Order: sequence, then structure tokens, then C-alpha cells
Amino acid sequence: MLLLRIVGYKRLAAFSAAFFVGLLTANLAFALIVEPGFGLDLILRGGEREGIAILDRASRSIYTSRIPLSLALSLGKLPNVQVEPLVTSICYVQGSAIVVRGVESTGAYTRWLSRGRLPESDGPWIVLGRRAAERIRAPIGQVIPVASSLARTIVLLTVAAVCDFGDMRDDEALVHEGIARQLSSIPSGMISAAIVQGTNREAIEKLVETNYKLNLKCASDLSGNLVVLDANGVPLRTSKVVDKLEESYELPFGYYTIVFQNQYLYSTLGTVLLKSDQSLEYSVRAEQRPVLKVSASKKPVLLRSDGVQVQASEEEGLWVFRSTPGIHRLELDSGAFMIPLFHSATFDPTILAGKAYTTRVSVSWSDGNPASDCSLLVRTAEGRVVLSILVPQDNVKVDLPEGSYVIEAYKLPYSAQISISVPAVSDVKLILPSIKSNVEKIPLQYYTFIKAMPIETVSAFTLASISGISAALLIGLAFSIIFLFVMVLATVQRYLYLSAKTRLTVLSLLGASNRFLLGHIELPILAISLALVAATASISFVSNALLFSRLTLFGHTIPHDPVMTLLFSATLTILVWFWGHFALAKNIEM
Repeated sequence: MLLLRIVGYKRLAAFSAAFFVGLLTANLAFALIVEPGFGLDLILRGGEREGIAILDRASRSIYTSRIPLSLALSLGKLPNVQVEPLVTSICYVQGSAIVVRGVESTGAYTRWLSRGRLPESDGPWIVLGRRAAERIRAPIGQVIPVASSLARTIVLLTVAAVCDFGDMRDDEALVHEGIARQLSSIPSGMISAAIVQGTNREAIEKLVETNYKLNLKCASDLSGNLVVLDANGVPLRTSKVVDKLEESYELPFGYYTIVFQNQYLYSTLGTVLLKSDQSLEYSVRAEQRPVLKVSASKKPVLLRSDGVQVQASEEEGLWVFRSTPGIHRLELDSGAFMIPLFHSATFDPTILAGKAYTTRVSVSWSDGNPASDCSLLVRTAEGRVVLSILVPQDNVKVDLPEGSYVIEAYKLPYSAQISISVPAVSDVKLILPSIKSNVEKIPLQYYTFIKAMPIETVSAFTLASISGISAALLIGLAFSIIFLFVMVLATVQRYLYLSAKTRLTVLSLLGASNRFLLGHIELPILAISLALVAATASISFVSNALLFSRLTLFGHTIPHDPVMTLLFSATLTILVWFWGHFALAKNIEM
């Protein structure tokens, strides 16, 4: 082999050893600088890879940010815009840092379940990612203390399951949203941040940089209150309505619901996505003296909620009661019934005779809590009331003949209804609206204290905010170190050629062309270098796997990609080889 005759065994062995050590050191430096950088970048983004991050202007990261939940819900009402609210924080479990995320339900994580059982309700449970479970070494069913890094809080949680996500979530944990709020000290109505897709940063900041006027007009037959709710159901403005109301509010961008409420009535008048000045007009119409007609052989007794008996008259074979709006107690031979009487109705339980099908009806509030002791009313499609019962818990079973019905649930002043067809529908869920109390009294000005930035810039912003080091400086440092190793390896190869300069010059004088030198000298050296690449990449992967398994960033295992290491080594070697190619040509000419 001409290369061995020209260079010599000892020089080639020395070159291979020096190149191997230099390349192995370069791979280790690359792994310690670049791969943790990629991991840190993704961690500081909150695991998100694209979209716009909505953060508090005073915050330094997603984990310390606080923004109103209603802002995220309102942005989600924009056309073609998707919003993911985040409630997350960094905690400590048995001395190990771990990112904890709050979820309302674990139903979406079934496909990643590795062992255990995903909880179906709220409670003191925790679902660990695969690597987090390995690091903490907590078996299913064990109770572990989870300490918050943002609040003086320690919560005892039971390990319910382990999930294998196959990504950075394997280093994290899931808890119920209420537990996550407790650990991160985030009050109700607030979230850590929101990830928005389908719009840009400029459009978001333009929406929230100013307040808008909402002009409301309302004419009502009933006295009550006109209430403006934000997207989270929190009342922001309330005005008394007597006959007519004209009011103007100044509100930030948001999705608002306008409702009318009095002692017996809760009625949603309309909604508006306030992104410019708006003027709306509503009217509330209700019966002052609703009439109840009852089909019964004997005279029934009807009592108002205050205990006063309503007098009855007989008309066309029906007992007729004229009363005031409210909940009434109707007493018949077959039993007593609670009747919500707000509009004229006919009560005719004889329709229930014949073959019946069981229908399960459940009632809950809009926040998911069960609604107990509410009145349930069943009407036919023609409007006749056939059944009225009290729901003691959150669900009840009713037997109905085949047909179409409207089922209404009342818990004054709230109500909800749904139309069904029996027997096609056997399970009905009714959700009662409710006005949520705003205990924290989130200032409206807080809605504008946000900043929007592309998700890929969040990590650079956080790094600069926390340490005062810009991402550009770290990137420059990484490239400087990599360039240093290029110079080192190039120097090793250059001295190989210089040690054989005399023989190479003789070959050139004997007529050896550049193509001859390329095929018999340079390409064999490239082949040796690439063989060293494969060897060093394999050793680097094993050593990095052992090293990085003991190192974490914010509770996350540092990722190590063998393909990335191999590509780095190969690219570095090829660059050095090209450098040596030009150096060889220059040395021979000299």
C-alpha cells in the first residue's frame, strides 16, 4: 500500500492515535455543550415546539408566569385559533427536581399507560413519566411527598400510574389541576401560560394593548340584574334593571356572556367576542301570572314556595291555577310533585301509562361538581308536563314511554334543558350554568400585563432573564469550542503530511498528478478517519449514556442522540480532510 510506504507505519499509527483522542474529546465536548443546550431549550419552552407563548410581562419563564384563564379561553374563540392553557411548576420529589403539570382529566393519556391505573376523578394522585418513576423509584400505590419550589407547600400524593410517552414528558409528572394550582400557588381563574397556534404575536398584542367599549341596552318585564361574565364565568360588571337599562362598560379584549338574573330566573341573553367597540340590545320577557293546568279526577292542592295555597278553578275538565313565578308543590292522590312554574304549563301524568323505557338523567354544575336537590321537569314535545321529581343526588332514573321529550333541570335561579327521543337516548347529561365567585379579584388591568413571543424564543428570553447570558453568547461559545477542535484535528493531519513532505515532493517530481495523490494518499487517509469516526461515535454514545443518565436539567434527563454525534464526527472529519487536501497541495508546491 503506497500510503504506508510514503508515510510509514509509525507515523500512521501516531496519526490514528492522536486523531482518535482528538475526535473522542471533540465528541464529548459536543455532547456536553450542544446536546444539553437542545434539552434546556425545549425544557424552558415548557416542552412546546411551535406556537406563540403568552406570558406575564414580569415573569422570567413559563414556570413562574401568571395570566388570567379567561384570556386564554377568549383567544380560543378567535377563528382558526387553538389555545392550550398550562398550569405547571418545578417541584421536588425525594430530592429530585421534577416538572409537574396539571390536567383536568387523564382520559387523553390512556394510550401511553405503562402500568397502574389512570385516575378518573380529582384527588391526591400523581402519574409519573417512565424516567421520573425510575429516578424516584416509587412503586404504584406508594405515597410520596411533593414539595413546591414556588410556595411553602408539601403535598402527599399517591402514585397511581406510570406512562411511557417517548419524549421529554417521561421526566415529568401529571397531577390534578387543583393540586397543580396548590403546588404552583396559582389561584383559581389564573394559569401559568398559554400556547397559541393559528395567529401571530403582533395580532395578539394588538388585541390586548387597549380596552374597548361595550354599550348595552336592555328592556325587561322583570326586575333583576344584568351581569357581564368573562370567559371563565366570573362576573365583571353588574347593573340593576328596572324596565329599561342603558349602560356603557370599558373592558379588555375577551369573550363575554351577558345574562339576566333575579330570584327565579337566570337567562343568558347573548355573548360577544370583544375585540372592538360593540353596541348590543336585549329584551327580557316573562309571564307575570303563569297558569298551571292539572289533569286529575279530584281537586289537587297547589302550594307556593312561601306556603300559601293557590286557589283552583275547573275549566274544560282541567284544574286551573293562576299563580306567581316560582317553585310550587302540587299534591295529588298519586303523590306530591315539585313544579317550577315560570311559564304557563299543563301537568298530565296520565301520558306515562303503557310501556316505558328507563332513562338515566345526571345533573351537574358548569364546573363539573354534581348538582343535588334540584327539580327535574319532563315535558312532551307538545308542552305537556308528564313528570316532576326532585333529584336527591346528581342523577336519577325516569321511566318514559316512547316519544319526544324536553327535560328541564331547575336549581333556582339556574336552569338547563335538553330535547331527547325515547328509547333512542338512554343517558342524559344536563349542565347547570353558574356564576363563579371571583375570590382573588383579578384586576382587569392584569389582562394587558402580558407579552406574546414565538415559542422558539422563550428559552433564550428565560436564559437571559435568569442568568443575564444571551443565547447568542452560548451559541458563539459552542461554535468557538468546536472550531478549536477543528484546528486541533487539522493540525494533527497537517503534521502527518509535513512528516512525509520529502517523499511526497519526490512523487510530485516523478510526475504524480493530484488525482494520483488523491486516490493513493488522501482517500485512504479519509477512509481511516471515517473508521475512527465510527469507533469514537460508538464509544461516545456509550459513555454519554452513562454520564447523562446521572445528570438532569430542571428534572429532565439530558437527551443524547447517537445519530447527531455520528453526524458531528463525520462532518468534522470531512472538514479536516478538505483542509488537509489544500494543505498538501500547498506543501508540495513549496
